[in-house]
Amino acid sequence: MYVIRGSNCISCGKCQDICSGNNVIHEGEHFFYIDETKCSNCGKCMTVCPMTAIVKTEEKVSENLPKGLQYTEKPIVFFEKAGKKNTAKVLELAKERALSLNIRDVVLPTTTGKSALEAIDFFGPDFNIVVIPCMYGRFKPGEHTLEPEYEKKLRKADVPVIFAPYFFSGVDRAIYREWGGMSSTLIVRQTLKLFGEGIKVCVEVTIVGADAGAIPIDKEVIALGGTIRGFDTAMVIQPAHSLQFFDIGLREIICMPRKRIPWQPM
Repeated sequence: MYVIRGSNCISCGKCQDICSGNNVIHEGEHFFYIDETKCSNCGKCMTVCPMTAIVKTEEKVSENLPKGLQYTEKPIVFFEKAGKKNTAKVLELAKERALSLNIRDVVLPTTTGKSALEAIDFFGPDFNIVVIPCMYGRFKPGEHTLEPEYEKKLRKADVPVIFAPYFFSGVDRAIYREWGGMSSTLIVRQTLKLFGEGIKVCVEVTIVGADAGAIPIDKEVIALGGTIRGFDTAMVIQPAHSLQFFDIGLREIICMPRKRIPWQPM
């Protein structure tokens, strides 16, 4: 399988010219991708790319097996430690997978706004980037966590910025803090966190984005998550609304920390 890394692509079109099967698609001003469902894996596109933007992935597809026994095998990147130091690599891996699957919608969290701006710049104008900041009152009543400088840049970037209650927060968490005990919502939350904070965040921002109508529910999206700050997790998710929570599809883990941080109080 071959993919075009958009961060290196200069949109010269040489790959498209040499492809005998017309499998290199050009959409938008700078958006090139390879249709993996039709690609013959000849590798000619990679040989003519002047920027080494086309790479062969380790993904394997069992095309010759009977229907029902076919599978796709692809690598997952595991980071040695969780945290914001993984942000640049997460963005690279997430965009590479988005291009491979022709996914145009990316939903992500942000606390200060810095990592969201990095993502907007890295993915470019051909993607629908949906930003889910911490809700008002997360740390101080009546206040959000975006830093004024970054908030101004986010508004100027003209991307959806959605302030909304997080799906796994709200009254259940308030009751827990006041009197203790566990609700079904908090049990789901903590179960997802067994895989890592970033996995829980990916699911949560996807639901918030779907409930706000900012991402489609009829096709897959890229979801990013992190531990405290930045990104350390990326997934391919089929969105669902909160009222249809069990219809959500966790299709792929692109990358995640190998070790999660210890459990912390809610």
